Amino acid sequence: LNVDLEAPNLNKKILLAAFGADLSGQDFLLPRPEESRDVLANKLRERGAEVRELVVYKMVMPKCLPEEFLQLVEKEAIDLIAFTSSSTVVNLASLLKKARQNWQYLPAACIGPITAQTAVSQRFDVVVELDETSVSISGLVKAIVTYFR
Repeated sequence: LNVDLEAPNLNKKILLAAFGADLSGQDFLLPRPEESRDVLANKLRERGAEVRELVVYKMVMPKCLPEEFLQLVEKEAIDLIAFTSSSTVVNLASLLKKARQNWQYLPAACIGPITAQTAVSQRFDVVVELDETSVSISGLVKAIVTYFR
């Protein structure tokens, strides 16, 4: 496997900017989760690329949260929750509602603006939000470390 281009972060707009405007004759294989947004694939197709999408995993919400976690939420003993996708925000909020837990006090760190917007809509207290140019796991870790200093 040869890597022709490595994105500096997880932002699809920045990745797209690295490609030329005309991708006619270029073939792309995009491994992705089952419920992924199609932004990257559609933009590549608009530029003339042949795109094959391959579902390689499915995110599944558990039936319930571990009792130990629920006890920590109840005691307000969680310092921060890190979210890397909107689906994790929605799923956690759903499970906390189901368990009748109050989570509005929970500080949240979000990997990017879309995830942060979802977290706010689910009533999490967003205290760390990466901008579009720094969307990456390492960027999120650095921002969390900075937050706690």
